[in-house]
Amino acid sequence: MKKKTGREGRCYELAWRHINDMQEGTLIHCTVYSFALQKRIDHALIETDSGDVIWEPVSDRYLEKKELYELYQVVEIKRYTYEEVCIQTLKHETFGPWED
Repeated sequence: MKKKTGREGRCYELAWRHINDMQEGTLIHCTVYSFALQKRIDHALIETDSGDVIWEPVSDRYLEKKELYELYQVVEIKRYTYEEVCIQTLKHETFGPWED
């Protein structure tokens, strides 16, 4: 059993804080396969400006995009630039998700 870190269930908040602090990268709202829950779940990730590395908020780790996408069967829903994150945050008054 994995040790709880206090980050579980907070991916939207943590991803928002990361992109807000860094003011770069792309916020990705997506679904991933959760091995722990044995089902697909909504999730948020940050793609670095290089495009080949992802910051994963629950583990607080940078991972190779290709490996992460294959392992967790990532399906992107929407991508946001830093400017779009600011607009959506003001519009919805939440860390996400913002998709209608």
